[in-house]
Amino acid sequence: RCGAEIIDPNDKILFDIEQRKPRFKEKTLLKVKKWIIDNNIKSKKEKKCLKIVFITDQVKYLPCWFVKNAYSEEIKQKYDMLLHATNELTIMPDSITVSKNNKGYFEIHAYNERG
Repeated sequence: RCGAEIIDPNDKILFDIEQRKPRFKEKTLLKVKKWIIDNNIKSKKEKKCLKIVFITDQVKYLPCWFVKNAYSEEIKQKYDMLLHATNELTIMPDSITVSKNNKGYFEIHAYNERG
C-alpha cells in the first residue's frame, strides 16, 4: 500500500467545475454583453411573463423572469425598474447588479451602475 487516496477522475472534474462557479452571495456588478428577450412565455398559473437571458463574461447564461401583470407590489416594482432602465426594452443595459437569493436564483438589484 502506498497510502495514496484513489480519486475518481469524473468526481475531480465535477469538483473543479463547481469550485470555478461564481457564488454571488454578495451583490456583484456584471457587464452585459448580450441579451435575449422572449415575450411569449406563460407561468404555471398562466400569467404572461417575460424571460430575458443576460450573457456576461462571468455568467454565460443568466435567465431572469418577469411577470407582466403581477399582483405583488415587489414583483411589479422589479418589472417597472427593468422597463425604466431599458427604455421599455429598447436599449440593452450596460450592466446588472445581481446576487443569488436563498433559493439559488439570481436576483437583479440594479441596472446600469458604474463599477
